[in-house]
Amino acid sequence: MPADDPLADALRAAQAGDADGFATLWRGLNPAVLRYLRVLAGEHAEDAASETWLHCIRDLPRFTGDLPGFRGWLFRIARHRGLDERRRRARHPIANGAADSPAPDAATQAIEGNGTTWA
Repeated sequence: MPADDPLADALRAAQAGDADGFATLWRGLNPAVLRYLRVLAGEHAEDAASETWLHCIRDLPRFTGDLPGFRGWLFRIARHRGLDERRRRARHPIANGAADSPAPDAATQAIEGNGTTWA
């Protein structure tokens, strides 16, 4: 797969601690990670993706394998972070619902309040 050669080189560089190599991996794979997490974690996909990449950068020096192995490893991490996010939302549905709902419109509240003030 010639298209993967830059990512394979970036993987080796990132494993050696090269920030540019890691940035190349992120640019090449993050769009697919986000698509996957949007299905799994919904609107919290970006949070789960951030956690995925933090876990990845922390454990990358211990990773052994080639680019296809890295992709599998990365998406396994993403799956775990996405499921963690779903569990977190399930444990705290009221807090999540309150944070996700828009704030009431002040103008509408003032007009409604003004209409009943005379009573």
